[in-house]
Amino acid sequence: MSQSTGRTRSRRQLNQPLIKSVVVFLTALTTAVGSAVTGLAGNVAFAPMLVWMFGYAQEKAQGTALRFAVASGLVSAITY
Repeated sequence: MSQSTGRTRSRRQLNQPLIKSVVVFLTALTTAVGSAVTGLAGNVAFAPMLVWMFGYAQEKAQGTALRFAVASGLVSAITY
């Protein structure tokens, strides 16, 4: 049997902004791959995904999707 040493382990606080950023990045990556395969624009799937999956307000989801659209358009313009 194990004996208690009297020490308690303290829990580390989760870095919620970092976790949320990683989840949004992975969602954007999934949306980008899906839109590349199907030919649909990323905003068609990305904004609703933010609203339904993450509970974003509609305006915030549209703004975030617009930011990703501008970034992808900029990369395309520079590349080609």
